[in-house]
Amino acid sequence: MWASTRWDSRWETIDAVIRNYPAILRAFEEIIEEGGDRSIDARGLILVVKEPIFLVSLCVLYRLMGPIKILSDQLKSMLRQRHPSRLSKPFLFRCCDRLWLCCTANCIGNKTV
Repeated sequence: MWASTRWDSRWETIDAVIRNYPAILRAFEEIIEEGGDRSIDARGLILVVKEPIFLVSLCVLYRLMGPIKILSDQLKSMLRQRHPSRLSKPFLFRCCDRLWLCCTANCIGNKTV
């Protein structure tokens, strides 16, 4: 019914990379051992994913996109309950206003990590 948003798919991808990081490294190493054209690509990719900045960026994006995914899921749920087929702009604006007030009242987005 509702298509996956970019936030959803990006967060899920980052989550999968973090959870499967050791397996990803092993897969690259196996491809390198096999040789051939793919091993050249695997060598470059393994160098990139072993860089500290890659891992730091992955963790930062995971922390940033996680709450966005939660809010996105909650908003989609609210919208489904309110009006499954057609959504009015005033309703969307009211939802955003409520969401903003809730975030402000609960210091969401203002916390330092």
